[in-house]
Amino acid sequence: MDGLARYMEEHSAAGTAAERALLDELERATNLRVVQPKMVSGRHQGAFLRLITEIVRPRRVLEIGTFTGYSALSIAAGLGEGAEIHTVEVDDELEDLARSFFDRSPHGAKIRLHIGSALEVVPALFSELSGGLSERLSAGVSGGFLRGESGFEGGFEGFDMVFIDGDKREYPDYYRMLMGGVSAGERGVAGAAIEGLSAVGEGGTSADWSGGVRMVRSGGIILTDHVLWYGKVVEGAGGFAGGAGVGAGDGLSGGAGSGRAAAGEVAAAAAASAAREVAAAAEADRRGVKMDAHTAGIVEFNRMVAADPRVENVIIPLRDGINLIRVK
Repeated sequence: MDGLARYMEEHSAAGTAAERALLDELERATNLRVVQPKMVSGRHQGAFLRLITEIVRPRRVLEIGTFTGYSALSIAAGLGEGAEIHTVEVDDELEDLARSFFDRSPHGAKIRLHIGSALEVVPALFSELSGGLSERLSAGVSGGFLRGESGFEGGFEGFDMVFIDGDKREYPDYYRMLMGGVSAGERGVAGAAIEGLSAVGEGGTSADWSGGVRMVRSGGIILTDHVLWYGKVVEGAGGFAGGAGVGAGDGLSGGAGSGRAAAGEVAAAAAASAAREVAAAAEADRRGVKMDAHTAGIVEFNRMVAADPRVENVIIPLRDGINLIRVK
């Protein structure tokens, strides 16, 4: 850790001295008992997660990638009365360590730990929390869930906050799962955007789905860790990610214009983005630079988010980069 990083960590604190001491002990235990201890969130990021949780005030939080539980404990500490975090970890060998610290924390009762693949656990969990919403939608009955009429007490409208720090190769799949499928932009890259134009209503710009159910409510946020991947997102492919995606300046994130025009703009921008990526990848291949699967997953995730008109986002250079995404 360099001097500036150490300074920021030493001057970033949230919670009581006892809470910080428990997290420090967990970090030490992680360093002693786990193969890749640098994956632990640490004090700086932990303080950020707790503070943003206190600001957002979510009732239901989803975490993909528990690891040893540092981030789950930090988020739980920021939750209000009656709120909870569901955290999913694929490695069952980490379960005992994480639970031992959850049990010692005054906020441990807010944490629900699930062991298994997030791509299998989360859809089942969402169905359970929503009272079978996915099944009812398949039958053509939505109730008030999608219109937001039911409220928290009357029904589950989706997660208020999500923190992603799981398998980097699966980041694009996590995003598709959470956002109800691919966006018009992603289908444009696949050459199927023309079909998607008819799926957007006359007054809408982001109602272009592939049939899935969106698991994050409107106004909710998705925080995704390690989106800079130690600089490999640009260094590993000679700028492969540098020209990707579209942002607010491209006119794709607003709500104006007809659905057909907006979908067409998204498809065109996504196709241009894909063309830039193909050219950059070809140049990287010519120079003999190969992208590993983890880097490729993160690059694709960042591109998908930037090209999706259903969200707005900013990448924060905190530790290894956090993509802060707000669902419109």
